[in-house]
Amino acid sequence: MKRVLLAKKLLSGIEKMPTVAVDAGFSTAEVCADRPFVTPVELWLKNPRAVCAMRACGVCEERITGAGADYEKLAVLFENLPATAGSTLAADLYADLAMLNASHAPITENAVHAWQSANAYLATRDVTPRSLLAKNRVSLLRVDAGGACEDRVFDGTILPLVCFDPLLRIEAPDFSTRVERLGQSTGVAIKDLATLELAISLTLDRFLALGAGAVMLDLSGFDRFEKPDAYHAAAALASGLAGEQAALTSAAVALWRAQLLRMLGRALVARDMRFVLRVRPKTEHVMGDFSIKAFDKLLSYLAQWKALPPVLLSLAARDLPQGLSLLLNRFREKNGTPLLYFGIEAAGATTAQLSRSLRFYLHRGAASLLLGITDCEQGSFSAPAKARFARVLAAELARFAATDGNGVFDEDALLCVAQAVFAEQAARFFGV
Repeated sequence: MKRVLLAKKLLSGIEKMPTVAVDAGFSTAEVCADRPFVTPVELWLKNPRAVCAMRACGVCEERITGAGADYEKLAVLFENLPATAGSTLAADLYADLAMLNASHAPITENAVHAWQSANAYLATRDVTPRSLLAKNRVSLLRVDAGGACEDRVFDGTILPLVCFDPLLRIEAPDFSTRVERLGQSTGVAIKDLATLELAISLTLDRFLALGAGAVMLDLSGFDRFEKPDAYHAAAALASGLAGEQAALTSAAVALWRAQLLRMLGRALVARDMRFVLRVRPKTEHVMGDFSIKAFDKLLSYLAQWKALPPVLLSLAARDLPQGLSLLLNRFREKNGTPLLYFGIEAAGATTAQLSRSLRFYLHRGAASLLLGITDCEQGSFSAPAKARFARVLAAELARFAATDGNGVFDEDALLCVAQAVFAEQAARFFGV
């Protein structure tokens, strides 16, 4: 009973804390338009898990993403929810319906009531992308370097998170096109390493003026480190720009990625900006397994060249790479301040998956390196992953206090840890 009461007290102390929303789930165009939602389906069918579940159940595409009526799409979604056992999708929809005052009956039995109640709520309130983002302390919106972007979107509570993924994928057929777009956006004709570095610097300066504090890259397939040199990096870039991807060996691709990360790292250090490095679950990519050893070599190389800014390694709750514990407290500034932090991607993660990730860090005394949730779920009104994470965090700390705390940690101490992990450490990392 004491454990349950403690968990409730901890939960009440964190669940309403505004958090930093990393990769906040809306495009700059959507936030700029800020069009009110008329029906819940307009947002729900942006949820990739909802669309995947309907397709897996054999629903025809017209009834998912076609021009059919929203109510028909809602009814089909509800009809197929019983088949999503093992997924948090149904619970997440219930959480949204509770927010929309439409939770008076099981949604699988009363789609009409849910539809009417949700629409009535949306009709009397101005629920827009910007109003949903306003619940966060700060929302970081992904913007592609070289892509079109409405600068007026960013207002101090909505900030840009600059993505350079297209430059990382030198082996992609559209690499030269992406580089050309970056050049056009900066007025630089990119022909070699020097002009590429100039375009990167101009891009960072532009978004820094708009409040950007970090660059995001997807390192899901980072399984090899090759120490770069200017000659071979220039040759790889020339092949990529010429559309000669077939000439690029795996070693050349790995060398190029290290070279680009060094370029970006030095630029970020000079501007006091951060890296957000994402690793998606193994089941969702085909680029190879993420290697802790290769990543460790990369960060060591960046540190050697004074190109290692503070780094957030964002990992899916259900995917803890082998050897991850080796990285805890591995990279630090001379004054002892950590340079490598960790985050949990919680969208769609179950209670068990979140518990596993939390225990990994907590049991190793690394709570101070954990920045909580570092992704946002698309297609949600109520941020159910955030609420689930708060419950799991409170429960894990209460369980620890009851079973292994030995009376050393009082309620105030546990609450401080919960608040730091849930919201405060991420705010400090991003300087917001």
